[in-house]
Amino acid sequence: MIEAGTKYLKSKFYELPLCSDKNVSKCLSLSEKMDLIKAFLDINSNDYEAYKMYLVLKDANKESSLVQVQVLAGLSTISSLSQGERNEVIKKLQSEITELLSNGLVQNPKGAFLMGQ
Repeated sequence: MIEAGTKYLKSKFYELPLCSDKNVSKCLSLSEKMDLIKAFLDINSNDYEAYKMYLVLKDANKESSLVQVQVLAGLSTISSLSQGERNEVIKKLQSEITELLSNGLVQNPKGAFLMGQ
């Protein structure tokens, strides 16, 4: 049953375009597509198609850094990635973590939190 649901959602991922001003019905937002990738990785941490889906999203860098880190961390564990693909994912992950810590971390006397996340 999970496999059938995953197959259906993957087909919808490719079938439905990203939402924009022009098409407001029958579309998926960037955050919904990123959530789908995270869900596919939760179901199967070696899902190479999740990596291909991430590559399809040209606007993935517009998503919040925290979501990017979550997706990239999941992608970095896919065992079927080539060494070049893995290095690219890890490099992007390190860049996002650095960005998050340098620009998103706010410290105050009571603790630290991520700004706007």
